[in-house]
Amino acid sequence: CAPLIPESPRYLLKVGRKDKAVEVLRYVASVNGNMLPESLELVEGKVEKERSFCDQLYDLCITHCKMTALIWLLFLSVNGNFYGLI
Repeated sequence: CAPLIPESPRYLLKVGRKDKAVEVLRYVASVNGNMLPESLELVEGKVEKERSFCDQLYDLCITHCKMTALIWLLFLSVNGNFYGLI
């Protein structure tokens, strides 16, 4: 891909290339003028399974339901008062 931009260490861990991830981290640290500790240990995290679009939309609606209802109530009451419909 791009020769000057290394792969993300996070991606490399996800695909199982732990040695390459450490190498990239050491390179980035050296470019920044720092050193990584010798006892550096990378821990592979738990990968979430892909969720469907409907599941993501449902979560979005549930988490923002109260705020959306409050905004609509505020919008309707302000416009109702402005136009004299109430």
